[in-house]
Amino acid sequence: MAHSRFSRCRTSNRQPVDAEEPQATPGVPILYRVRGQGPFKPVEKFIALATTHLRERYEHYTRLCDHTADTAWEKRWYECMCDDITATLRTLASLSIELKTLSEIVHNVYGGTSDYPLDMEGYAKGMRLFADMEFRQAPDPGGEPRG
Repeated sequence: MAHSRFSRCRTSNRQPVDAEEPQATPGVPILYRVRGQGPFKPVEKFIALATTHLRERYEHYTRLCDHTADTAWEKRWYECMCDDITATLRTLASLSIELKTLSEIVHNVYGGTSDYPLDMEGYAKGMRLFADMEFRQAPDPGGEPRG
């Protein structure tokens, strides 16, 4: 995923990306579930839930960023989190999303940075923002899974 860098987190109440109707790649039904749990569901539901979750995380880290001294290491980490989340929201808002991209989104480590003080090492490596999900293409009418 491409990452864009901003000098500061946004301070307005606007969302970083306004998505239209979430959808996967047209003509290629994709299903998802938490790994090994329950039935597979249409990926559009995951995209909507992920978008909501990421917007909430974005607002959280923006608030933290806005209330942190410019010289603090945490400020750079919050900015990195906001940048990573914004890049993912842009990907989710795209007109088509492929199976591989969805897997990358849920396995991505958000906010990782290499310049950190020793007491922040746990945060410096970043964090995952999603449970372990599995994605697959819907079976074709003959009953065989695609891809």
